[in-house]
Amino acid sequence: MRKKWDKRKIKEYIMHEANENDLMEIIEIMRAKKSVLDLEKLAAQKQKIINDAEKLF
Repeated sequence: MRKKWDKRKIKEYIMHEANENDLMEIIEIMRAKKSVLDLEKLAAQKQKIINDAEKLF
């Protein structure tokens, strides 16, 4: 099970506790997460194309 963070707690941490290294790590994590989401979307699109092609044959 994933731990879901409260947006308010994240904002509070960023505003009051995070240092420059923490912020850089957060940015890298966010970039990685976006890349994963983009790849999952692309995989779903390709799977849909494959499924549609299989229906034709």
